[in-house]
Amino acid sequence: MHVLVVGFSVTAEKSFVERCQEQLAGQTGIRLSKAGIGGWFPFLLRHVIDEILARYRPDHVVFEIATPSLRSQSRSHEDHLESLRCLVASAVKHGVGRISFLDLPRSDVDEATDWQWAMHRAFCEDYALGYRAVPLAEGVLRDVVHPTAKGVATFADALRALIETTPELSAEARARLSVLRNPFRSIPAHRYGCGSAGLREYARGGYDVTAVCIPAGETVHFDFGPAPVRVLGYSMIMGPRSGALDLSTGDFSHRAGGYDPFCYYERIGATFFLEQSCRGLDIRQDPALPRVELLKGTPDTGPRMGHLCSIFIAGDTVPAPTRAAPAPAQPVAALAPAPVPADRQHVLTVGFSVTDQNSFVEFARHRCARAGRDKIRFDKVGIGAWTPFQLRHVMGQILALHKGANHLVFEIATSQLRGMNRPREDHLATLRALCAAAVAHGATRISFLDLPRIDVVEARDWLWQMHRSFAADHGLGYASVSLAKDMLTDDVHPTEAGKQIYTDAFMTLLETPEIPALARETLRSYPAPWGSMSAAACASGAPETKAYGRGGFRQTLVSIPGGTEQRFVFPRPMQVVGYSMLRGPTTGALTLTAGTFTDRNDGYDNRCYYERLAVTQFEPQTVSEITIRQEPEIPEIALFKGEKDLGPRVGHIGAILTLAPDGEGLQMAPQRAPAQTPPGAPTPPLPALSRRARAARLIHLHQPRTAGRSLRQAMAAHLAPGRLEIYQPQAPQSVRDMLERDDWAVFTGNFQALHGTLAAPLLQLPCWMTVVRDPAERLVSFLHYARAVPALGGVHDRLKPLGLEEGLALLIAESSSYAQSSQCRGIVWGEEPPTAEGALRVIDRRFRFVSTMEQLAEGFEALRRWDLVAPDAVLPHIFAGPPRDARLLETARALLGERAHEDALLHQRLLREGPVLRDPTGVL
Repeated sequence: MHVLVVGFSVTAEKSFVERCQEQLAGQTGIRLSKAGIGGWFPFLLRHVIDEILARYRPDHVVFEIATPSLRSQSRSHEDHLESLRCLVASAVKHGVGRISFLDLPRSDVDEATDWQWAMHRAFCEDYALGYRAVPLAEGVLRDVVHPTAKGVATFADALRALIETTPELSAEARARLSVLRNPFRSIPAHRYGCGSAGLREYARGGYDVTAVCIPAGETVHFDFGPAPVRVLGYSMIMGPRSGALDLSTGDFSHRAGGYDPFCYYERIGATFFLEQSCRGLDIRQDPALPRVELLKGTPDTGPRMGHLCSIFIAGDTVPAPTRAAPAPAQPVAALAPAPVPADRQHVLTVGFSVTDQNSFVEFARHRCARAGRDKIRFDKVGIGAWTPFQLRHVMGQILALHKGANHLVFEIATSQLRGMNRPREDHLATLRALCAAAVAHGATRISFLDLPRIDVVEARDWLWQMHRSFAADHGLGYASVSLAKDMLTDDVHPTEAGKQIYTDAFMTLLETPEIPALARETLRSYPAPWGSMSAAACASGAPETKAYGRGGFRQTLVSIPGGTEQRFVFPRPMQVVGYSMLRGPTTGALTLTAGTFTDRNDGYDNRCYYERLAVTQFEPQTVSEITIRQEPEIPEIALFKGEKDLGPRVGHIGAILTLAPDGEGLQMAPQRAPAQTPPGAPTPPLPALSRRARAARLIHLHQPRTAGRSLRQAMAAHLAPGRLEIYQPQAPQSVRDMLERDDWAVFTGNFQALHGTLAAPLLQLPCWMTVVRDPAERLVSFLHYARAVPALGGVHDRLKPLGLEEGLALLIAESSSYAQSSQCRGIVWGEEPPTAEGALRVIDRRFRFVSTMEQLAEGFEALRRWDLVAPDAVLPHIFAGPPRDARLLETARALLGERAHEDALLHQRLLREGPVLRDPTGVL
């Protein structure tokens, strides 16, 4: 049974509906959806109820409509009764089998004497509908109407009881209700008119619309055709850049304020007037800045932009659309696009949190409008806290969302990429992929805008140098802003003065010439293997979804209630490398399973007092499906500010990040299809590697916290350039190509996540090395390391405030890889059971160097003999933790128990029998 809750702001926020969904998770066949439009009233809802019911097609609709401030409106009781009749009439028309009303409290209403509660109760009794009321009690409301955590639980219990007790409509009730009618309608504005700025999508609280954009000073005509239409009002988007809207039908005019003290955020507003019979109407966006003071935040003083959503009408006849529906996107032709004049550019700026701010893009738009260059269109996408190597996965989606952009400006030097220890060649590959995508989608101009960070010296910064050289080599635009006094408010975000300086630099990029034809073809030819798939398109079943948008980027998110899991099935085996998810007040830890691989992501941090889109990545997994589970526990992480939401956890997955070795990585939303290859099916075998590739060279399996980076550094200091290769998880498809080259001597990395055709070449090689560590020592080492290194993000943030023993317990509770026999698993790599005996059998077949940490001096001497480190080399200590703490080690052993038993057995066996040190030369 599909239950739809329809209401206003109490329903729209994440609270009782989600909590009830969690309670019903164990009851198969019950699914909850919601549509909540904050700030509206029942007399507005009756205009859009048909489109809501047509979209969701519920079996049971619950009307939560007693919470708005209707009682203070100058509307009659009879008009509200008419709203009730209209709502249930629409429900019956759309085939809804159960109808109920849920009355929730307000602090300014006495339920015992309230006319609205009395009317709802009597109406439900008269038509045999479901009814439940929650009286006001101490501690259930945090303001006049919205619930506390206690209130959320109380409201959820009432909703659940209503779902479980509301009967199907009887034949008599259905017959009586079928004679009622709803004469109120809404028609989508974009089917009757459109302005120069096109359309935009808006979604919030389960209600989404397409809006007609009306730039400041522009008038848009909406044509209803030859027959007059009875118009009563319209809905619009109200927010930081909205303003007064003027309507005219020829002999009638009406002004809607379009802005109020709550316009520090966007929401759907509405305006009503006396019924007008007309064949069309004009709406103009007033360019004047509203003189309304916001309740909080700084007003946006940029040019106004109106958005008309729906036109409210009365009567049984809906006018035929006079404007065609937006056509689906056509494939971009390979031919060179026609030249675009500089003053006809559609400039799309893509960046991170600096771009997301109201700053240089908005200021440039305003300057151009004042200078008469108002034909230049400015859009932006700013995804806070992301990095370029994550952005490249969703570039195709960004370009699809902002169709027609012909000048791409990349503001990507402000991210924290430099501190992530990623190879510079990978960033160069990112630049190529971003530009290849831009050209493939019709861009004729591309520019880079490098903005400062307080921790970067621009004169010596490799990132700025790479951007500058790349732009010069390909005929692209480039501008940069050097750090100056009073330019930044923090590490990276500009002051008001800084924003003006950024705008000056940004404006120079508008003169960027078109990319030369030869350079454009070069950019088009670059590989772009990084892509993503819409989670909603490959989710199995019929999960709840949520539209999310921020900073010009939108994704449809698949909701996963706490304690449940969601399968995502792919049309063919895919290389999955991560996913995007929502982080916010009610999110929490997520656990992904891909074949035998698992990955746990915190899904929550100390900034989760607001919602934002985040991303997690891992080494490639070639699978036909994945499962993601939302853990139900409330995170123990303290917020930087605000009160933590203690309600039920709900995860939201946006996109599955993929790698495509054939370079076709920008597919974004494949049609849902069943997997064609069952999970775990064998992949076709690769041809055998050549004798050259199988020559006696060494594969170093680096298992974390076993001196792997120290060994790597010692070998790198001795071997000639190119002789030491480091595995790059972001480019696993290059493994086989690298193995076939002549010049390398050692290939090092953590290869455990490779599967299928990518793993096969490595498993053909007979010369491997690794180091094994006592699992308790390894767990303690990771504890110290994670507490000391902020770059580890969530695990660092969780461990830092804890004591050492508490930290160990947390790692055990989270099933960290350090709390399992992961060393045996890494060695056997699926060839044998992940036990000590299985590991020893694999070691006997293909390992030439296996030592414990205690035997590392002996192993290092073998590396000297094999000329892999210098004769006088000393093993470096990259991270030296605190002195050995015997008591802490005993605590770790006690907490581990049997969890890492096989790793402990392997370690003890090697200690007893000695290291494996077999000269790799002459193996073949």
